[in-house]
Amino acid sequence: MTEESMGIDGLVCRLIELTSEVGSQKGLANIIGISAQHMNDIIKGRRMPGPKVLDFFGLKKEITYSLEPWEEILLDDGFGNRWDAFCDVCGTKSVYIVRPGDARCSICESR
Repeated sequence: MTEESMGIDGLVCRLIELTSEVGSQKGLANIIGISAQHMNDIIKGRRMPGPKVLDFFGLKKEITYSLEPWEEILLDDGFGNRWDAFCDVCGTKSVYIVRPGDARCSICESR
């Protein structure tokens, strides 16, 4: 059995559908080769699916990271000068005020 790509919600939905077709969580768990409790824990969101469940669906585990949009954070030196706390060069939140009128990135030292 192969599926394209799916998230955990899609996988749980597919497990629930197959549970209905097979007749019980225990029956499907036996087909997949896991315990009924493990199956129930996956469906209830208490455990993540392991290799046997992923193999059954022809899936592999992939972890992705993405940047969340951030709110602009401005630094003010008290003399009317403002800088974005995020460095334009390295993209980190590492800009600090050196002295009035001067701010730098603590990572790449850019201004």
